[in-house]
Amino acid sequence: MQQGIVGISAFLYRFQAWGECWDFLGVTPRRKLANGIGGAKSANGIGGAKFASGIANPPVWSHFRAVPAHQDQCADIKVRITLMKQEPDDGTTLNDCAGRPTTSTLVLLIVLTFIAMAASAELVLSEIQTLKHPAEHLGCDLNPLIGCSASLTTWQAHLLFGIPNALVGVGLFAGLAGVFLAWCSGQIPRWLGVLIEAGLTGGMVLIAFFLHQSIFEFTKLCPFCFIVWTCTIILWVQLGAALMRLGWLFPGTGFARIWTAQRWLITAIILLLIVLVVAVTLSDKLVYLF
Repeated sequence: MQQGIVGISAFLYRFQAWGECWDFLGVTPRRKLANGIGGAKSANGIGGAKFASGIANPPVWSHFRAVPAHQDQCADIKVRITLMKQEPDDGTTLNDCAGRPTTSTLVLLIVLTFIAMAASAELVLSEIQTLKHPAEHLGCDLNPLIGCSASLTTWQAHLLFGIPNALVGVGLFAGLAGVFLAWCSGQIPRWLGVLIEAGLTGGMVLIAFFLHQSIFEFTKLCPFCFIVWTCTIILWVQLGAALMRLGWLFPGTGFARIWTAQRWLITAIILLLIVLVVAVTLSDKLVYLF
């Protein structure tokens, strides 16, 4: 009889300990059976402090899998927590959650900044060549529609205290490249990312101004300028999408979700609008393209 009571007590103790494990993990409601039977011992056996240190504030881990294991006949239970990695369901990635865009996005941003910097440097060299030899034909002067010599020495090309816009562009794109390279190895402050996007927004306004001047003042299109404009547009859209995925711009809004999901479509629409404007306003010179 005594052995039977001991066996039932051990069973109830084991059952209670299992219930406490599942209750701690939030898997099933706690089974409050056999109150007082081994309560303190089971609580100590679970090791609450050990669990707390193991799963405290997991940044991107969501599911837990508990695997109880009996240590001895006294029914002490240890629970091994297996953290199962899960991508967020809002289109972000693990790097986004960590405060950094994906590697592919950063590589794209870096490549674009270097291309824009190279095109700006070519404009600087072309202007120097024009100042030295005004009558010399530049390599960017392809036909009556495409050419850069007509605008290199004008006031529109020296908006900042007479400094060539191309030279300013070289410095700005070099700085952007440095920031994006640093972002590959760590995080940057939120204010810096937002500031860069604000600067690119200002660049979009300048693109509209330069496009207007190219069409109605010079009636020519600068090829290197077009390269810089294209890179700036893609940078503006892609960096904006990355910041929205990070929650740094318009967090949780429908605008951010649409912009992030349709970022390449938005880029294509902007570039297509520029092409259409040029085709309509300079239609009489399109023949030089063929």
